[in-house]
Amino acid sequence: SDNGNFLFPKDIKIASNGNLIITSQNSQKIVIYSSTLNFISQFGDPGGDVGQFSVPQYLELDNSDNIYVTDWYNNSIQKFTSAGDFVSIVGNGKKVNGSFFFPSAIAYDTVGNMYVLDDGAGVGRVQKFTNAGVYIDTIISEGLYDSSYDMVIDGSNNIYISGESGVQVFNTAGVLQRAIGEYGTGAGQFTQARGMDFDAMGNIYIADYFNSIVHVFDSA
Repeated sequence: SDNGNFLFPKDIKIASNGNLIITSQNSQKIVIYSSTLNFISQFGDPGGDVGQFSVPQYLELDNSDNIYVTDWYNNSIQKFTSAGDFVSIVGNGKKVNGSFFFPSAIAYDTVGNMYVLDDGAGVGRVQKFTNAGVYIDTIISEGLYDSSYDMVIDGSNNIYISGESGVQVFNTAGVLQRAIGEYGTGAGQFTQARGMDFDAMGNIYIADYFNSIVHVFDSA
């Protein structure tokens, strides 16, 4: 697609300077807009080489506004500078610890460790890495919803993972703390929870794909 246009936009993050970083899943690129919605730049092409994508999914920014992109079919996470210059890549498509199989989401805790949600060996799992991409541990290897989509971490390092029937909350040891919502079409119910984010008060906003609404839950 043309500069600044999208084909199935999948995720968005806001950089420290207010720029909007957006994944355009089906055109295999990342698009950057200013806070006033003026097109700045884009990067990425279809393919399997570094700097290329095959269905980019969710993204995350670190404290230096480096951009991390999960790539669904290339089974990798690529790191770029805030200007879109390629830095490094992690993952090789194997169903083993330290690699990824259909990675979907990425998040950071308060000390900079990286957490990656992927399909593992056919069931959802969460792996923990250093900021440099060195594997530490697989903290969740069972107990997730049949389909899991997004992952965010709050200021207390609680890990929120969205799925078919709502959101599961884990600690950094991978122990389930609670669940938010249940399957259904009523208030506080979900028919596929997807993207999530927090406001300044710690409230969590959760997009509900098939109910076509956004739920808001308090920090408790």
